Order: sequence, then C-alpha cells, then structure tokens
Amino acid sequence: MRSLMLAVMIFVPAGRIDYWQAWIFLVVFISCSVLLTAYLWKNNKTLLEQRVYGGYRHETRKIQKVIMLSLSIISIGQVICSVLDYRFNSHHPSPIIVLLGDVLIIAGFYITLLVFRENNHASATVEAHPGQTIVATGPYAVVRHPMYAGGFLTFCGIPLALASYAGLAFMILMVPLFIARLYNEEAILLAEVPAYRSYTLLTPWRLLPKIF
Repeated sequence: MRSLMLAVMIFVPAGRIDYWQAWIFLVVFISCSVLLTAYLWKNNKTLLEQRVYGGYRHETRKIQKVIMLSLSIISIGQVICSVLDYRFNSHHPSPIIVLLGDVLIIAGFYITLLVFRENNHASATVEAHPGQTIVATGPYAVVRHPMYAGGFLTFCGIPLALASYAGLAFMILMVPLFIARLYNEEAILLAEVPAYRSYTLLTPWRLLPKIF
C-alpha cells in the first residue's frame, strides 16, 4: 500500500509515466525497504513489530510527536517538489547525478541494516527500555546516532534520484528537526540509562565524525 501511495505521489504531479528516473528510484527504494523488512522478519520480529507501529501517533512525548509529524509532512513535500521541479524545469541533473542519488539511498538503507544488526532496541519511537544496555559496536562505534546519519543520506538522495536539485532545499528544514529529535533522545537516555553517559565519552560524535 505504501509503495502504491509513493508511486501515485510521484506520477500524478509528474503528469507522465515516461519518467525513467522515477522508475529507477521506485525500484531502488522499494527493493531496499523489502530487503530490510525481510531481514527483520527473519532475525528480529520483535523489532519489526516496533518499527511497523512507529510514526508520530505512537510517540509518547509531545515534542517527538511534533517533530515526527513535521518530518512526515516535509518528506512528502520533498518528493512532490522534486517531481514538480523535474516536470517544469528543463535543467535536470545528469544521469550520473541521478544514479548518485540512488546510491545515496542504498547507502542510507545499508547503514540502517547495520544498525538493526547491532541494536535490538532501534525502535521507531524515542523511548528507553527496561534493562536497556548500550551498544558501542558496529556503526555505534563511529557515531552515536547512525540511523539518523543513514536517514540524512536517504533524504539527500531522494531529490537527486528524482532528477531535482530543488528538493535538496528541504534538508534545511529536516536537519534541525533531526537534531532536535536526537538531542531529546539523548536527554532521555542520559536520565534513564546510566551507561549512556560513559558511552558519550567513548563515542563523542553524534552524526558526523570530527564534525558533529
């Protein structure tokens, strides 16, 4: 159903179906989503259930509800704007840039896969679990929030994959929301998971090594 909604969200504003960039994007995005779901189905059904019931409605804190609702609306706007940019702007990114966008999407999903392999508590909502331990291996040895880093790559890749530069402007709105979300998440973990403070000293970078 979500795949159908995504296709409608692309091809209706595009006003055409001979949009090869969109077809490749859909194949890449849907394939990555299916493979990630299949991995969880095989290896961690509990985490899969937690991920399915994610989204702003399931957040328990008001600030996270607002952040996730805002991100959902902005992400939809990013796709539609990218498609309209392709439709009405004759200056499109080159095929190499388009394929680079698809590679960024794949890289983002791959980072998420690495997160799921290491962290059994990587649910779609911000919360601390009883008896939760800290993961400091795999991508968590590089940055404290690798899933958000993967999300950045994916959202940077989507407009490029849809042959649009204009859609990248939505990152100006997304980045502060992601940062607000992770700061709030860290405050919760520092308050409720004693080992998290030591982990912040072990892995000082939140999203980008040597930068942030």
